[in-house]
Order: sequence, then structure tokens, then C-alpha cells
Amino acid sequence: MKAWSDWDEFLRRLREDAAFREEVRRQVLTEDLLNLPAVVQAEFARAFGLIADLTEQVRENSRQIASLTERMDRVEAQIQENSRQIAENSRQIASLAEQVRENSRQIASLTERMDRVEAQIQENSRQIAENSRQIASLAEQVRENGRQIAALTERMDRVEGQIATLTEQVRALTKKMDDMDRTLSRHGQFVGVTWEVDAVRALKEVLRKRGVRLRGGFRTYALPMWEVDALAPAEDERGPLWVLLEVAGRLDPGDVWKLARYLEDPDVRAALGEFGVRGRVQAWVYAMRRKVTAKGTPEEAASKCGVGLLDPEEGILVEPAEWVWEDERP
Repeated sequence: MKAWSDWDEFLRRLREDAAFREEVRRQVLTEDLLNLPAVVQAEFARAFGLIADLTEQVRENSRQIASLTERMDRVEAQIQENSRQIAENSRQIASLAEQVRENSRQIASLTERMDRVEAQIQENSRQIAENSRQIASLAEQVRENGRQIAALTERMDRVEGQIATLTEQVRALTKKMDDMDRTLSRHGQFVGVTWEVDAVRALKEVLRKRGVRLRGGFRTYALPMWEVDALAPAEDERGPLWVLLEVAGRLDPGDVWKLARYLEDPDVRAALGEFGVRGRVQAWVYAMRRKVTAKGTPEEAASKCGVGLLDPEEGILVEPAEWVWEDERP
């Protein structure tokens, strides 16, 4: 229903008369509503400018993070190389690597938060006043992230310097260890030869007292699976006999059982048979020290295996049994 009779005339003038239409707008709309489009446009322009600045700062941070990631890869590779050379340094480098990985996780978490912030900015673009406050807060967070990245970069520089120093120390320590290994190797060879000479002398005395005559000198036999410390042909009142001697600086029951397995091995017997070793065989072990383990004592193992046991101070501890080796040649 029309409110007045000249309604059609009013509508016609509203369509055709610009001055009349402007006057009606001023009468109907407030000044704030009239100025709203210009205000909204200005606020949008300001928001878009802040967003562009924030996006550029995020890109710069991403470039810095990529550079740090590449440097981190080199650091971890160096840490792994050092970890193979010294155990204590491995622990320190592993701790450092864990710190670096924690920093990486923090940066990844920060990136995820930044993604959520950008999504929130797009969602809140319809609320200009709230956007302004959020963008200001985000800008402060980005600046703080920049400060943290700068601090991390400085720490990384220090870490790389420490690693370079540590690498030099490791090289020097490795050289010292190599020199020590060579020294110990020469010392070990000298000590081993000295023990073997004492062991052969002690066994010769035992054999002499028992009326066993040596038909040749003791020799070392290097087999593919085992090296015999000393082996010599002999003879007693019962006939030919081979005397085998092993020398141990520290003897445990497992060593005795290992010797027994060698003596029972057909391949070992066949290999020694090539040197004429067959028939009656006596096996002795000359032990500088004896070690008791959960498996028992060396004396118990020697008794069960039929291996003679000599001590440099106490003499014969266990009498040997005789092994009879048949001809293993095919």
C-alpha cells in the first residue's frame, strides 16, 4: 500500500533528478554512513600494506633458515666423522646435534604457527579494526623471530669454530694413538717371543725328566685356521710322539676348550698331517696367568679336554692325555 498519492511522482524524481536524489540521501543517511566507503577503502589499503611488509619479512626469514639448514647439514656430517674417532667427543657432538635438531624443530613449529597466522589474517580481513591489532602483534613476533635467528646464527658460528678446533684435536689424538699402537705392537711382539722361549724351555725340562727325547726342534706352524705356537717330534719308550705347545698370557676355560676343538678338527689334523704330524700327540698349554670364570677354572677344563697345563712357578698342574691322530689324507 502507498503512503501518499504522489508516490509515483516521488519515484520518478528520485530516478531522474540527481539533486533531488542527493538531498534524499542526506536526509535519510547519516554523515558517518556517507563517509563509510572512503574510510573502508583507506583501512583496506593500510591493511594490505602491512600484509605485504609482513610477507616480505617472512620470505627473508625463510631464506635465512634455508642457509642455516645447509650449514647444519655440513655440521652434522663433520660431527659424524668425529664421532667415529673418539667416544667422548661422540657424546659431546651428539648432545650438540640434539640441540641443533631441537632448534630445527622450533623453527618448524614457528613456520607452522606463521601459516596459521596468515590464514587467520585472510579470515579476519573482513574485520578491519581487529586485523590491525593482529597484524601489529604478528609483526612483533616476526621481528622477535628475526632476533632469534640472528642469535642462532651467531651460536652456529661459534659451534663451527669449536668443531674445527675439536677436529684438529681429534687428528692430533689419532696420531698419538697410532704411535702408541705401533709402540705397543713392538712391545707385544717382544713379550710374546720371550714367553714362548720360556715356555719351550720349561716343557723341554719336563720332557727330559720323563725320558722323552726330542727328534727335532720346536717350530711354529701357521695354518689357515690356526697358528700353532710350538710343535716338535719326540720319542719315548713307547715310540714316536708329537709334542704340541700353546702359550697364553692369561688363560681362561674358554681358551682351553677352543684348543680342544682345534685338536679335534679334521681340517686341522689334515693340515698338520701335511707336515708329517700323525699318530700319538700330546698337547700342552703354558699359562702365565689363569682366569676363573663362570665356566670354571682352566685346570678343570684342561682335565676334561685331556690337555696338559704348565705354570711358570708351580710346574705341571694337569697331566696331558694322549691324542691319537689317524692319517687324515684322502
